[in-house]
Amino acid sequence: MGKTLNKVLAKLALLVALSSAVLMTSPPVVAHELQPTIGDLTVESGTAELVLQINLEAFLAEIDLDTVDDTNDADNAEGYDALRALPNAEIIALAPRLLSGWNALPLLSVDGAAVPLKNVGITMPEDVDIDLARISQWTLSAKVDPRAEVVQITWPAGAGAMVLRQQGVDDPFTGYLDGGDTSPEISLLGGAAQTNLGAFISYVPVGFDHILPKGLDHILFVLGLFLLSTHLRPLVWQVSAFTLAHTVTLALGALGLVNVPVSYTHLTLPTNREV
Repeated sequence: MGKTLNKVLAKLALLVALSSAVLMTSPPVVAHELQPTIGDLTVESGTAELVLQINLEAFLAEIDLDTVDDTNDADNAEGYDALRALPNAEIIALAPRLLSGWNALPLLSVDGAAVPLKNVGITMPEDVDIDLARISQWTLSAKVDPRAEVVQITWPAGAGAMVLRQQGVDDPFTGYLDGGDTSPEISLLGGAAQTNLGAFISYVPVGFDHILPKGLDHILFVLGLFLLSTHLRPLVWQVSAFTLAHTVTLALGALGLVNVPVSYTHLTLPTNREV
């Protein structure tokens, strides 16, 4: 029985190896893996500022970011690739067209009232490999009543996930919004920080979504380890090492301890210009 099982596993392992070889020798494709938009919200001295770390080309191509995690899988993949090939200045000129639709939601509400945001400036990294997503920094702002107490953000349907981070206060709010979600009312005085347990619970569904349905590559990798292993102990160590390494790299990136320096193209618009 044991010999038969080993033969089956050996054949499956050979199949996986051959499949990998075919994939490695296939013509290269342009891959643009998507990631959540990060929004840093600051409200002080009568001004609200929302700074987005965002893949502008994906938004301009009208890709449904709620349903795909790589632009190659999108209906408008060719449109995205065409935009991705444009110079920075052309993308910067096109981006403000997104803002009118966001303000209609509205993207920003203060004390329950819609507050239209204005385009302040866009910063884009230079010389990013065409095979990689280009993450831009987009600064939006609005004048608000200095006596305001709470603020809310509504993230558009189809915009994918957004990590919203309040800045400039003690115990700031940090939340995860899916496309179409509205944040809870966030106190401008701070104090809305989640407990460690609350943050852990809120990110559990995100972790599951990262694996199923969006993390099939992770599953295939672990399956490959299983098929190539004939003993349980090395398999457990290999899977554990993969999980630990993946966790550490994500943590280092999220904490800003590891990042790749790039040069930027920057365009600042007058703050009194409405878009």
